[in-house]
Parts: sequence; structure tokens; C-alpha cells
Amino acid sequence: MTPPSSQQPTKIVINGDIYLSEPLEKDIPSIIHHLQEKEIYDLTLQIPYPYDKKNAQDFITLVQSRKKRYGRLMDWAIRNSRNELVGMISFQGISSRDLENDEIGFWLAKPYWNQGIMTEVLKKFVEFGFKEYRYRRFTLSIFVFNEASSKVAEKCGFVFQGLAEKVHCKEGQLIDLKLYAIQNPKHPPGVSFN
Repeated sequence: MTPPSSQQPTKIVINGDIYLSEPLEKDIPSIIHHLQEKEIYDLTLQIPYPYDKKNAQDFITLVQSRKKRYGRLMDWAIRNSRNELVGMISFQGISSRDLENDEIGFWLAKPYWNQGIMTEVLKKFVEFGFKEYRYRRFTLSIFVFNEASSKVAEKCGFVFQGLAEKVHCKEGQLIDLKLYAIQNPKHPPGVSFN
């Protein structure tokens, strides 16, 4: 696989109101504030609840360590036109050996739901991942009851792959996941980057 360009973008413009950039320590209060919303915890696989300052500090440390490990920014803050963090989207880094395929995870602050923001963000993020980071394929794992995220996935061209039954444990309950995938149209399976 050809490595991504050494001139890594530091900002991804989504539209006139939303852009992506690196999450920073100054974002800790916003992250804590937004993740007090239990519904975000209920709909995501990895976010703890209640979410406290240590969780946020550990996350920012993780952003930096993942950036160093992968040689590129993996976690991106979703920001509004006032430069406020209103969500996150990340390449999960599912395997350090398989740098051509990855999973995407995201959350958006509740006041920004149902405005089409996440659909625009995910579309642009996938395009960026295919073009700049040279990924071949992305997957999404979505709780079966999370209809909003399923609709976002489908609007962005992700194809439903099937159900993974009782694979994620949350609050002592095993939950089914819907699995989605999207293929880089410029690099279909079996086509080498070299």
C-alpha cells in the first residue's frame, strides 16, 4: 500500500458551518459537557458513562498516542463555525497490520441531531479516508435499535452486510449489531495500490 502524503491535512471543511480538526486539550470541557447526555452513551459502543474529566483527559492522550502510532491523525473533532467541538469522528485503527481496511466511529452532540450534519460529515470523512489515507474499505458497527445512525450509513453509501447477534455487552445485556461496509470505488477488491 502506498503511504499517504507526508503533507497531512489538519482541517477538513464539511460546509460553511462545520469542519473537522484535531481534538485538543482545550476541548476537554466541551467533550465532558456533551457526553453527559446518556443517550449518546446508549447509542455508542465505546463511550463510558458517566463521563468525567479523567475520561476526557485520557481520550486526548489517546488521540496523541494514536497519531504517533499510525503516523497520521485518526481522531477528528467535529466543530461548528464558532470553533466549538460538537462531536467526534474517528478511524478506529482496527488492526495495525491491515492499514487498508478500517472501522469508523462517531458521535454528535444532541443539540445538533436531526439536521443532516452527521450525514455530511461521514460522507466527507469517507472521501478523505479513501483519497488521503488510501483506505480500500470502511465498516460501521451500529446497534440494531440505532435507526438514526443506520439511516446516516445508508445515505452515505454504506451497504448493510448482516447482523452480528449478541456481540456487544452493555450494562450486562448482549446487544445485536448491524454491520455496514463501503468500498473505495477507485480500488475495488484485488486491485493493488502499487
